[in-house]
Amino acid sequence: GENQRDAVLEMVEDEELREVVQKVYVSGSAIGNGSISDYISFAKQTNGVPVTYNHMAYSLWAAKRLENLLNSSQLSPSERQIAMDMYYGLKNVIGGK
Repeated sequence: GENQRDAVLEMVEDEELREVVQKVYVSGSAIGNGSISDYISFAKQTNGVPVTYNHMAYSLWAAKRLENLLNSSQLSPSERQIAMDMYYGLKNVIGGK
């Protein structure tokens, strides 16, 4: 896959969302789009790479931050779409609605 970190960061101006993007998209990761949710999904499918406590902790932290941002009115429509995509990607691999 192609790491989307820089491309996503270029589209985000909100500082809180930028912080989450920087944690969710791992610099240099070649798995999927470079997101932690793609890494966890890949790990679960292949059992080839470990999923650590840190991966899950970052995922839970990021999902909560994204949920708070989505419930606020501070994001532009394009940032809201980015946040929603990341949120549902994370919820898909960590469980929950």
